[in-house]
Amino acid sequence: MDLTVFSKKLKRLTFESNRTQRSIAEELGVSECVYSRMVHGHRAPTLDQFIKLAGVFGCKMEDFLD
Repeated sequence: MDLTVFSKKLKRLTFESNRTQRSIAEELGVSECVYSRMVHGHRAPTLDQFIKLAGVFGCKMEDFLD
């Protein structure tokens, strides 16, 4: 997984959702720090987190990768 592409998409979706990183992190069941590291491209999500992210933003997992 290209973390640069993933983090740019995650950052854009977070901004467009008008939600805080904290609220999204809570929905994923991770700390705000862990979510922030994903948004900034320092950490890849686990498969479970990846599936939950797609659900949170109402998109397909593939949408994060292209």
